[in-house]
This record gives sequence, C-alpha cells and structure tokens, in this order.
Amino acid sequence: VIIIDNAIPHDLFQRWNRYLEQERQNPGFHDEGAWGLDFQLDHQTGKTKVENAILTHWNEGLGRDPTGIVAEVSKAIGKLAASLTQNKQEPQLLRFYTNYITQTDHGCMHVDSEKGGVSAVWYVHYHWDYNNGAELMIYDFRTAMDNDNAVSVMIDWEGDPNAMTEQRHKLHLATRTAHVRGILPLANRVVMFPSHTVHSARPPQMPGLARVSTAFKFSDKSF
Repeated sequence: VIIIDNAIPHDLFQRWNRYLEQERQNPGFHDEGAWGLDFQLDHQTGKTKVENAILTHWNEGLGRDPTGIVAEVSKAIGKLAASLTQNKQEPQLLRFYTNYITQTDHGCMHVDSEKGGVSAVWYVHYHWDYNNGAELMIYDFRTAMDNDNAVSVMIDWEGDPNAMTEQRHKLHLATRTAHVRGILPLANRVVMFPSHTVHSARPPQMPGLARVSTAFKFSDKSF
C-alpha cells in the first residue's frame, strides 16, 4: 500500500472539486444514499463517457465534461501511477469513478479484481478532520490461503445471503485474525494498492459530512 499526500497540483484538485459539485446539482443526485459518477474510457477514440450513478446500484444518467477536466484528471493520475512502475511508462487506465459516502451508507468488504491490476483512491473533499472517521480499511490476512479464500468469496458471491455458506464461514474465521489497517481520507491524498487487496470504506462518523473519493483502476502490465 502506497500513500501519497498532496498528490495532485492544488489548482487541479480545486477545479475537480468544483466540477463534482456542479454534477451534484444534476437531477440524478440524491442525498438519501451514496451517489457517484462513473467515467468510462474509450481507448480507441480517446473519449470519455460520464454517467451519474446512484449506488443502489449503478443507475445510469448522462453526465458532462464541457471543459475536458475528466481527461485532465485521468492523465494526472496516470502520470502518478507511472512514477511507481518499473519502466516509468503510464499504465492503461481501465475505468474510474467518484463516490459520495455519507453517515447512513456502509461499505462492504470487496476486491476490485481477482488478480492483477492496481487501484488508486484519491480523496477530493476540501478538508477532513481526524475524528471524522471514514477510513479506508485494508485487510492483511495471516496466510496466503486465508487471502485466497477471501478473494474467492469477494469474486463469486453476488449478494445472496444464503450462497456460499462454507466459503463465507472461512472468510469470517480469516477476518477474525487478519491485521486491519485504517487509512484516513485526508484531502488530496492518493492511496494505491494491488486490485486484489481485500478492502472496504467506512462511512463518516458525523451527519452532514460526505466522504468524496475518485477511484481509478489500472491494468497490471507495467507494475
């Protein structure tokens, strides 16, 4: 896990925050639940499709990118990721999205990919107090078998509470002995980790706060 503070130039950080605030005014935004923007990249044309997404679950609406800031942000994060690769080449960005998480939301344990790939989370709210909570939780299992069992459950389980009872029991036992690391969502902080890492997001501890993060998924060819 790599943590980079003040990761993006302040001007771009501010402009991205203003862009997101404008998108929050669209009809697709609901304060009652987690909401986000899903940015789909077309690698052949270089164009980006922006979709509003209410996270119960990924309802789609058309978004906008009138100033080209979506492409600018993806390029900046790509350069940051490139600085961490062995050959310093910019990795392929598969997709990225922004989430708004409030006190009444909850984050489940999950993985972004079964194997390979790198994930990056950029915290884009203006300020965050240490007592506000909303940490990114990283689960470090004691054995490779525990980790493999956890990843298997995350990939195969699709929300049926009665499914995969034995595997879920193994996950429960593994989690009891796992080391859990909580990373504060400080403003303009980027956290990067392998996409098969089991992780979750905690909600803010106080009402009226939103944990705002833009997450990026990269291929693993250069890592």
